Parts: sequence; C-alpha cells; structure tokens
Amino acid sequence: MGAVAVCAAWAHNLVVDADGSLWTWGHGGSGRLGHGSCLDIWTPRRVDALHCARVRVVDASASFEHSGACCNDGSVWMWGLGEHGQLGLGDTATRATPVAVQALRAARVRVVALACGGAHSAAVCDQGWLYTWGRGDWGQLGHGNRAGRLFGKAVRHLGHARVRSVVCGWGCTVALSDGTKSNSDGEPPDLGDVTERVLSDPPLSSHQMRAELGAPGGAPCVTPASRRGSASFTSP
Repeated sequence: MGAVAVCAAWAHNLVVDADGSLWTWGHGGSGRLGHGSCLDIWTPRRVDALHCARVRVVDASASFEHSGACCNDGSVWMWGLGEHGQLGLGDTATRATPVAVQALRAARVRVVALACGGAHSAAVCDQGWLYTWGRGDWGQLGHGNRAGRLFGKAVRHLGHARVRSVVCGWGCTVALSDGTKSNSDGEPPDLGDVTERVLSDPPLSSHQMRAELGAPGGAPCVTPASRRGSASFTSP
C-alpha cells in the first residue's frame, strides 16, 4: 500500500493509497473510522463504503470525532459525530459510514480541498470559494457571527480572493489565498436551505476548551451531556 496522503487526528488515523482507497484505524467512537460501527481498530482497514461507491479518494481529513474524504469527482463524503452539523448533511445525526454531501452536488460545487476542525469543517471548491459549516460559537466559520451551520455557506468576507488551501484547528480556520481572484465573477451558491443553527450557550472558556481537548470521550457512541450544547433554529 503506497500512501499518497495521510492524516493523524486526535485518536485515529487516515491514509489514502495510490489506488484511491481510504484506510483508517484507531479509536472508533462516534463511527469516526467509517466502518459502520464504533469499535476501535488496531490495524489499517479499508473503508469499504467508499470503495463500493467507486469513488477515488484524493485527500482526507479528520479531527476529534469526525472525518471526511475529498474525491477526484469533486464530491465530499463525511462521517462520525454530527451533533454540531459538522458533517454538512443538514442535520445533527451521527454517521458510522461515509455519506456524500448531496448539498454540494446539488449546487454543482466541485471540492478540491477539505479540512476538519474540532466540530466544524471547511472545503475549497475549484472556483476558489471557501465553504464552512458546523459549530460556530468561536467565529471559526468566518461568517461574522457565532452561528453554526448545518449546510455549507460561502465565506463572503474573503471577497473574491481565490482560496487555494485551508486548515482547521479546534476552534479556528485558516485559509491560504494566492492573491488572485476566484474563477467566477458571480456570487457563490449557498448549500441546502437558509436555516442556521445558533448555539444558545455562551462560548466556552479557555478552561472548558482545555477540558474538551483532554476528555477521553466517554462511551464510544455517546456524547457526554456536559459536551452537548442546546440549539435553536432561526433564519438569517
């Protein structure tokens, strides 16, 4: 197995091989490994759901409890914990196998780079637009507020700067532009409906953030109540 891309997350790992298959192993809580269960796996195992879908993975990303893959057809597949909308599938359900982000396909957004943060995600499309979704209470989505998103939303504060790559931290996002304009003179399409998820709890303190970073996660498929934020749905 010749590796062309690797990602080391908090407690699990992802490797893309030269054939476009994705291999994962490590802690399996919340289904983050993509094998249909929450079991830990000690040696690399191919993610058969992607193989059976006949997509060729070109890059993969993972963070605390969710993972994602970017494929050569521009599609994005997400799985793992979804309680903050970080999977971009329009809900807060947790998935133990990869699911294609249909909102991207419906908007004909072709993704070329993907990054997973603590509880949010970001994607760069071939036009140079940056999309973010998931938890937003530290402003990590870049939309000028603390609202979370169940679907991807283009970061319009970047103007028409062409984004080349993106990385996500626990509660932050950094995008790299080459200084040129995006390939499109129009406005980027938003994904799904216009519903935003707004976390009603105040942003976590630095002490609470350190507690989250160090927490082992409890039972494999259950998110501790202390880490669940209440939410309401409003229109922007």
